[in-house]
Amino acid sequence: MAASIPIRKGESKLACPFFQPSVEYNTGGTSPSSITSGDFNRDGRIDLAVVDIGSNDVSILVNNGSGVFSVSQTIPFNTLFPGSLLGQIAAADFNGDGFIDLAVTDQTPNDRVFILLNNGDGTFAAPVAYSTGVFPAVSQSFAIATGDFDGVNGVDLAIANVGQITGTSFVTILLNNGSGVFTMAPGSPFDTTPGLAPFDIVAADFNGDGRLDLATANRDTNDVTIFRGNGNGTFQTPGVSFSVLPGGSSPISLVAADLNGDGAIDIAVGNIATSNVTVFLNDGFGSFTEAAGSPFTLGTDAFPFDITAADFNCDGVIDLATPNAGSDNVSILINNGTGGFSTPFQFPTGAGPFSITAADFNGDGRIDIATANEDSSDVSVLLNGCVQSPTCPPDMVVPCPIVNYPTPVSLCPGVTVTCFPPSGSLFPVGDTVVTCTAQDIFGNTEVCSFTITVIDEPPTITCPEDITVLVLPGQTSATVTYEVTATDTCGVTSITCHGITRSFTPPVPIAVATFTMDFPVGMTMLTCTARDQSGNMASCSFVVTVTSGASNSIQPEIIRVKKVYDWVVFQSNFRLILDLNNSQDDQG
Repeated sequence: MAASIPIRKGESKLACPFFQPSVEYNTGGTSPSSITSGDFNRDGRIDLAVVDIGSNDVSILVNNGSGVFSVSQTIPFNTLFPGSLLGQIAAADFNGDGFIDLAVTDQTPNDRVFILLNNGDGTFAAPVAYSTGVFPAVSQSFAIATGDFDGVNGVDLAIANVGQITGTSFVTILLNNGSGVFTMAPGSPFDTTPGLAPFDIVAADFNGDGRLDLATANRDTNDVTIFRGNGNGTFQTPGVSFSVLPGGSSPISLVAADLNGDGAIDIAVGNIATSNVTVFLNDGFGSFTEAAGSPFTLGTDAFPFDITAADFNCDGVIDLATPNAGSDNVSILINNGTGGFSTPFQFPTGAGPFSITAADFNGDGRIDIATANEDSSDVSVLLNGCVQSPTCPPDMVVPCPIVNYPTPVSLCPGVTVTCFPPSGSLFPVGDTVVTCTAQDIFGNTEVCSFTITVIDEPPTITCPEDITVLVLPGQTSATVTYEVTATDTCGVTSITCHGITRSFTPPVPIAVATFTMDFPVGMTMLTCTARDQSGNMASCSFVVTVTSGASNSIQPEIIRVKKVYDWVVFQSNFRLILDLNNSQDDQG
């Protein structure tokens, strides 16, 4: 097992889909051939269960939460069930206790399936075997699907039994009693004729009647067969088949999902002989037609033994992934939203990947991949590193320098977007390029940019009219109070007059500054300047004139009137005494 996850930091312009380099984990067994996933110990982390066909055991790999796995249990079927040969594995809660259990087929003539109930701590009890029927020796129970086929008692089982001649291929339905104990459904097993060698099986409601149906991928007849469910655990036979010919050959795996967004469940089929995928689109009533452009190539000699579906590039549309045993990699086919798919994006795995499962293994919200690699006897884990380029807003022309803009949101979960300069910053007049960077936990980045143009106009300022002040003789200055008004669409930050500044926080569109100053006798020219947030300035000027009064003028500062006998005395700066009785002398 690898000691740590490789981190590829700082790369930009990564195509989506993108996965970190695979990390391989030993299972404790040999030749892993089938894999499934689930939170087996209910710690909120997705674990793995693997069939090791070489050592004929089931290995449980628990997740530490960051997508790093270690073996916690190995169930040895050679010891428990000598002569068995394990096939496909599936995970579901079979006894309704809230813990995920396991089912795995025996592909020998023993014709059985094993149920492993979860102990409640992520370990599993000894397997219990249930017969899948009595078949000719050329038949083998291999593929397994889960679903509530009779509408009661929880999750049931559908087993595809592979035979290569007419009358040797069957589907077995095992109904659950609610506690994880299974019995054969009425009419089960039923013949898959005309389909032969059903190497895979899926359950879904294909005709929209609320009942689960079945679909099998029939390798030897090059078709997919649909069996409509009756809702009571039985199915309508014979089924209806849809051929993968002429573009596809030897369909060996299939997956059911809504591939064109119309709400109906479609089917994608992995063709091992032609290394491609046939996509069948559902008309909503359970009838299928091949999608335009289908089949879609997986690359030369890919030899896909399995297929899964998930949104791998964070666009909300279901994509496809196959493990390619022939080319030792995974192919990702990106959906265009209408059921058409891209040329493959390929990511290396261990040798001989035969089975695939998709889930969020490191809790970042993006769908990761794990493969069971039969030839290298290990499991590959590929953590999703897709970082979609953020969508920046269009270029902006604004009148004010403090600019708020919508910060882009990443399409991919687990990815953060930061912009510089950030929204709400003070931008200079002119053009500024804003760069927004989307980055994930691995340091993978994608960027977008846009331009903000600030055309902030200078403020306007109004000074008072020229001011003239008269002072008494001997006075050298006068105190004058005046107001200056400035306006600016985006806000005035300050008004400065004669070295004195009045600031406005926050900036105001109409600013009135009051100043009180002492001015000397004579003329003083004042210049006042208003400033806005961009540093734009506007000025105005006015003159303050201080004039001294004439010497023979009477300009009393304080006048007191008092009567002293027959005299009224005006006291002033000139100490002038007036005789109101026109008397020539003081009569005492």
